[in-house]
This record gives sequence, C-alpha cells and structure tokens, in this order.
Amino acid sequence: MTGPFRDGVRRRVRALLDLGRARAAHDEAVRQLAQDPNDPELLELVGLCQIKLGEAREAVSTLRNACAEDPERAHLHYLLGFALREAGEGEASIARLREAVRLSPDEPVYLRALAELLADRKAHDESLELARHAVAVAPDAAVNHVTLGYCSSAAGQLDAALAEYRAAVVLDPNDATAWNNLGCIEMANGDRLSARERFRESLRIDPVGERAQRNLSLVTPPRPPAVYDHFDAFLGEALRELRDAGRLGPPSRLLALAQTVGRAGVRAAITGRAEAAGAASRVSVAAGAAVAGYALRLLGPASLLPAAALAATAGVGYLVTARKVTPLRRRYAEHVKAARGAWEQARRDWLDGKLSRAARDSAIDRALEQLCIAIDREPIAGEEAKSDG
Repeated sequence: MTGPFRDGVRRRVRALLDLGRARAAHDEAVRQLAQDPNDPELLELVGLCQIKLGEAREAVSTLRNACAEDPERAHLHYLLGFALREAGEGEASIARLREAVRLSPDEPVYLRALAELLADRKAHDESLELARHAVAVAPDAAVNHVTLGYCSSAAGQLDAALAEYRAAVVLDPNDATAWNNLGCIEMANGDRLSARERFRESLRIDPVGERAQRNLSLVTPPRPPAVYDHFDAFLGEALRELRDAGRLGPPSRLLALAQTVGRAGVRAAITGRAEAAGAASRVSVAAGAAVAGYALRLLGPASLLPAAALAATAGVGYLVTARKVTPLRRRYAEHVKAARGAWEQARRDWLDGKLSRAARDSAIDRALEQLCIAIDREPIAGEEAKSDG
C-alpha cells in the first residue's frame, strides 16, 4: 500500500471513530488490512476500533501482532496495556504500560495510565511517583492533577487529593471527573453540603454521568412533603441541613439568620427537635435550651448554672440587636428573598400545568440547594464581628 493511500485510509478510519461509527471504522480498517496484514499502523487502528467496540480479547490479539511488527513504538504497548486491562489481565497490562513508559518516559498519557493501575493494585509509592512526574511534565493539564488526586486518595492522603482536585477544577472548570472526585473527598470528610454542590456541577457538565448521579443520591436527604407546600417548611429544611452539617453558628451569624427568617422553623432547626417553629424573638431561649440540654447530657446537673448564664447572655444580646439591620442580616434577607422567588415560581408553574410534580419538586430542591450554599458562604471569613459590631 502506497504512503498517500495508506494515509487516506487512516484519516477515514479516524474520522469514522470521531463520528462514533466504530463498527464502520473497524470494517474499513479490516478491508485495508487484508491487503497488507503486517502493517503495524493498520493493526493499531483495528485494535483501537475493537477497544471502542468492547471487544477486548480481539483487541489484545490484534495489538500483540502490531507490537511484534513495531516493538519500539510506545503507543502500541500503551494500547495493548489498555486492552489487557479491559480483558481482566492486570499483571500483563502493567508490564505493557511499563514498556510504554520506558520507551517514552515523559508522556503524561502513559504515566497516568500506569499510575492509576498501580494505585488500584495498592502500589502507592510507585503510583504517586508516576503521577507526580506527569504533573511535573505538564503542570497546566487538569487531567494530570486528577490522576495525582486519585493516587493520593487511594493512598489515604485525602488532604493532598483535595488540593489536587481543586487545582484541576481551577485549570479546567469543565472537567466533570474532577468535580465528581472533589465531591467524593468532601463526602468522605463528612461535608455533604459541599459534596452535593460538586456533584451537581459535574452533572451540569456531563448530565449522564452515572458516578455523579449515584454519588448525588448518597448525599441528598429525602425531603418532607411540606417543603413543597409551605415556604416556612422550606426555610426550616434549609436550616436543618445547615445544622446537620455543623454550619449554623457563630452566634452573630445565627442571630442574623434568626432575624431574617422569622418564624420559619428557627427553633426546630436550632434545637434539632421536631416541634413547632417559634417566632424569631424566641431564638435566644431556644439556643439556651439547646446548650443546656447538651451540657446536661455531657456534664450532668452541675452544668446548669453556666448554661443558664449563657442563655441569659444570649437573650440580652438579642434584645440589644433585635432591631438593628446589619449588613449580614441584609445579605441573608436577599438570599431568602431570592429563594422565595424561585420557590413561588416553581409552584406557580406547577399550578399552571407548565411543570409536572416531579419537575416542580426538582426545581424546589435546586432552590433549597442554592439557599443552603448561599447561607453557608455568608459571612466571609472574619466579617461576622465587623458586620454585627
């Protein structure tokens, strides 16, 4: 086969693969291979098509022949290693990937593939070394940081993994895998609220991402029906989620929230008891009761006096600032107003027949999620005292 003709065949096969027509690409490559059965480039294309078609065993056989024809070509060893991994031959896959790295030691694609396979095999030191080398070779490639994050997570280095995934989403905000993996680390750290935000971002980029869908379901609690029927219950649910995530305090923030949301489940959200919501003016009593109850469980009756003093102090603080519209309270009011608008719009669209019940619930869930995130991010670090002082 002449050079120009062979190049034309390769372009046609790759174009078909790019269009998602793997079977047509395979048939085209096989037809040309019949004329030159020892052409390593055509063998490579046939093997690549077989990988795309899920025919791992056939790809292994084809790519072994290609490697025998051109043993110094690193990419053939890489593809064979990939096919062997898909065929369940882990050790043979590692051997081929090692050969690819030996032939091309600074190629991040080969470094990443071998690092991830070794991480799965718990060879953490070597996997981390390879992943770090990939980052050193191409520090601006988000995918290299994702691999280093994966290897760090497999080695139990969650803080390092978190840093790498954060670096990846800064370098490429449209990397769905990086967002999903970042959410996994935050979920492992018990930060369900942030994890949900990451999984939703991953699904925004890749709406059919199965891993992000599954992970999101793990950190999304079931909603009580009243959330969809009463705005006060909606706000109470937001406070309950923040409380469960440990993100309601400090006291100045709690007070600003209480003043903003009024009767919307404040007492129940703070105390964690399923009781009717009290007015905003009862927030200090509720906070005092929660503190006193916790102290009693932890320290016994001797703790009542300091708990009572704390409740009284909180009450005085509330009375002093109850009528004061602070910048912090104003920001919370804006967040709640926006959430109310989204909630009411979803209900109006449902009543007008524009949304199904499921679509209405989904829209209200998104509004609740956005409210939780907005409240969680306010105030910025160090601004509580300045805003409420």
